[in-house]
Amino acid sequence: MRIDEPFLQPSSNRPPLFDGMHEELATLTIQCHGCGRHLQQNVLSFVSVAGQWFRELPTNDREEIVRTFGCEVSEYDGHPIVRAHGGGQPYFGPVLCGDCSTIHLIYLNFFEKQPARYVAVLQGAARIEV
Repeated sequence: MRIDEPFLQPSSNRPPLFDGMHEELATLTIQCHGCGRHLQQNVLSFVSVAGQWFRELPTNDREEIVRTFGCEVSEYDGHPIVRAHGGGQPYFGPVLCGDCSTIHLIYLNFFEKQPARYVAVLQGAARIEV
C-alpha cells in the first residue's frame, strides 16, 4: 500500500462531525482528492467496514497507517493499542470515489461519550493506492 501525505491532518481540538443521539443518522462527508466530488458515507457503516479492513491488513501496513496519522500506540496484555487524537476509538478505512476510482484512507475517531451520546470526529484523510 502507498499512502500519500494526508490532506487532512489530525487535531485533538477538531470539532465533531456528529455529537448526539441517533448515531445511525451520522454522515461522513469528504471531498474526493481526485475529482472534487463530495463523497458521503454513513458513519456506522464506515466503522463496521473499517474495523475489519484494518485488522486484515499486513502488520507493516497497519503500522504505516498509524505512523502516517501520528497516533500513539501503547500496549495492553501484550497487544498494541492505538490511541485516537482527542480520546476515543480510531477507525481507519477506505472510501472509494465512484466517479474517478480514487481511494481515500479515512481516519475517524468514534466513541460513546455518555450513555446514548455518540461522537464522531474526522481526524485524517489521505489518498492511497492498494
